[in-house]
Amino acid sequence: MRRAILGLLVLAGCDDATPGTLLDGPRVLAIVAEPPVVAPGTSTRLEAIAAVDGLPVMADRVSWRACAPWAVVADPVRDCAGDAAVELTTGPAGEALIDGDELAARFGFEPPPPPTTTHACAAAAPTLTVVAELELDGARLIAKKDVPIAAAPDRRNPAFVQARIDGAAADAGAMLPAGATVRLGADIAIDTLDLACAPDGNSAREQVRIFVYPGGGAVADDDSFVIAEREGTIVAGSVELQLPGEPGDVPLWMVAVDETGGVAARFAPIVVGVD
Repeated sequence: MRRAILGLLVLAGCDDATPGTLLDGPRVLAIVAEPPVVAPGTSTRLEAIAAVDGLPVMADRVSWRACAPWAVVADPVRDCAGDAAVELTTGPAGEALIDGDELAARFGFEPPPPPTTTHACAAAAPTLTVVAELELDGARLIAKKDVPIAAAPDRRNPAFVQARIDGAAADAGAMLPAGATVRLGADIAIDTLDLACAPDGNSAREQVRIFVYPGGGAVADDDSFVIAEREGTIVAGSVELQLPGEPGDVPLWMVAVDETGGVAARFAPIVVGVD
């Protein structure tokens, strides 16, 4: 599972030479659907998590549309338009609401049948693509997210409990010495990880990958780490974070993406002080 699972495509106006893991200029970091599935008889709220130079902001303007389930959305401008799309109502905070009944009537999709196995787990499901267009700090940004069409809308997004620095819990605004190298990790609420179906018919809690986005001159040695259940034990990875040599603020985002479409974002800024 790589960064592409977030579904973020085009960041118009950004420097293409800037690594995707670094916070520079206007960015869409994630699209969160709550709950993370859509089905007839239910509704889902969508929110775009945006930042400018790493600081959380609201977009100047946001518009949303849902794409037809049969559309192959390689280019969200070209492939999700006309009869292959439906505009979604945008709320005052830039959020959108998917009404499962309205989309089912518009596109005629049917949810998959409930699983026939006796154990509860999140089986694979077809998806509905949603496109967001944002105006942010003078740039036009386009992002897409695939929302599973589920028979039973009981899947959950992962939930951050806390960030960890060198194994210890770290509150937002943690003070660290300039030039330090630390291990960055996170805790996820285990009961928010759904049971995922395995090929052998058994089930285990789905793994979640934490993508790391540092700013302010900090650099991570990898773009992500994994939290997974192995033989009944939760094993959490981490990344090495090199802090800048000068005092200042370091914006830091972590985006959790699970195996069945769940997403969560956490802003965990760091203050770099004098060593």
